[in-house]
Amino acid sequence: MTRQNKTKIIAHRGNCEGLTENSETAFKQSIAYRVDGIETDVQLTKDNVPVIFHDRISLKLTGTKKWISSYTFDELLQFNIKNEKILTLTKLLKLFSKKTSLYIEIKSGKTERASGRSRLLTHKVVKQVLNIDPEYQKNISILSFDPDVLEQVSSISDKIKCVLNLNEYNKYDKWCIQREDILNKKFSYNHLAGLCINQKEINSTLINFAHAHNLKVFTYSCNTEKQLKRLLTLGLDGIMTDKAEWLTKRMKNETGS
Repeated sequence: MTRQNKTKIIAHRGNCEGLTENSETAFKQSIAYRVDGIETDVQLTKDNVPVIFHDRISLKLTGTKKWISSYTFDELLQFNIKNEKILTLTKLLKLFSKKTSLYIEIKSGKTERASGRSRLLTHKVVKQVLNIDPEYQKNISILSFDPDVLEQVSSISDKIKCVLNLNEYNKYDKWCIQREDILNKKFSYNHLAGLCINQKEINSTLINFAHAHNLKVFTYSCNTEKQLKRLLTLGLDGIMTDKAEWLTKRMKNETGS
């Protein structure tokens, strides 16, 4: 159920209440709720396999504070969360790229940038996306807080949609772009298809500017009625939620469709 010219509902990390984030079961359930898309995260293992996991630290999966990048993929398969094994990007694309839009966030921090692993991960993600049927490549968007990641994506292929995550909070990652950088045109956004920003920081000024420059605007994460009422007045292109069932039902009531 794609809502033409209406705000899209995107399951943030595939989240459904009671299910493990970024898991195959959560993604399948999100699709059953008829979301318009799924947002997920990709990290790189020690043996350079792109896997679906939000945190750099493996604590939620392994019970230790070791980095995901310190494990090989086979080592990570020895662990599970509620009987859920970690997914590879390859499997994610195979299972879901034909069924819904995928918003894939490439994780990139200071250590990854300095070591070159951000560039390696980006290269592998783009290669895998370009390896799927061209008919379904249009369902894929790449997101990142790291503008260099998105510039790399666009330099490899202008067919993949790039969405920049704006960061109003992190004062340490100096490469991150803030809302005012966009509004004051301190950052070139010509290679972007959209912007994504925390729902606490979004406003009509940013949305109007973005739409005037052919950029879509997404926000995360809308999980309460109070948040939704405000966001519905702004004309957003997509709302990410940790409560896919609630938001799909709520939006159905809102639109009467």
